[in-house]
Amino acid sequence: MTDQKISTRFVFLDQPLETTQVGPESFIDSYPTVAKPQFEVSKAGDTVRIQLSAQDAGYQSALEWPSPDDAPVEIGPALLDILDGAARETSGKKNRDLAEQIRAFLNQADH
Repeated sequence: MTDQKISTRFVFLDQPLETTQVGPESFIDSYPTVAKPQFEVSKAGDTVRIQLSAQDAGYQSALEWPSPDDAPVEIGPALLDILDGAARETSGKKNRDLAEQIRAFLNQADH
């Protein structure tokens, strides 16, 4: 199954993620696109798993997987926690730039 469309579960810095259905109840949401993702989001139990690149093993977040009737959840804070925490050791320039982009967005949203 490869049904690409806009995710109803997540947004990143108020921008939509693309989703691919990989099973009856299984989805992978990608930003900015499924074809060239900067990161991917998938369900792991009741929480969200974030994979930063195709080579990355992925990181478990504390963010709960949204229910179908929830509004799209901003994934930026959960991604920033990973970039500042577990992924910090392997963080290259791309990931540091991504973290700065999230911080700038969050600071702007606070004002």
